Amino acid sequence: MRRSLALLAVTVLAIGALTLAPVSAHLTRNTGHVGRHAWQQVIKKKVFTKKQADQRFARRAAEPFRIVGTAGEPAFQNGWENWGMSDASLAGFFKDSESIVRLKGVVAEGADGTTVFELPGGYRPSETLILPVGAVGGGVVIVQSSGSLSIQCVCDTSSRAFGLDGLTFRIGPGSAPDP
Repeated sequence: MRRSLALLAVTVLAIGALTLAPVSAHLTRNTGHVGRHAWQQVIKKKVFTKKQADQRFARRAAEPFRIVGTAGEPAFQNGWENWGMSDASLAGFFKDSESIVRLKGVVAEGADGTTVFELPGGYRPSETLILPVGAVGGGVVIVQSSGSLSIQCVCDTSSRAFGLDGLTFRIGPGSAPDP
């Protein structure tokens, strides 16, 4: 009887070990390496190579500011210019990695309601936007889908400086670069 019980115990342990062996091997192989293991499975299935994945999921760096009025960039129109204060930011814009256009700078001296400068293709909204602008008394920046950026002032006309810093908008889906 003792021998039967011992044989039964050995048999149960052997069957249990065989049943648990794949689970144990799986846990041992994956412990602490779940991400690497999953990554290797993706590569084995030929979804894409590691290089392709790195390129696909890497964040694009934002471009540098494009300064209005400099060579190769949009020109000021209708008497608008950078505000003459030595510590004032120059007017400019850039598009970040999320396709959001960011404006900066202080502009002055132009005629109220006229185009300050025109944004090139690839930097335009899909519809006309009206954004608040920093000015004594207040005003708004109007950015049209054509790229025209103008300022409408509701302020004292003797103070003609307008801050564009912090104004942002997403480009429109049809905003293709100019040819």
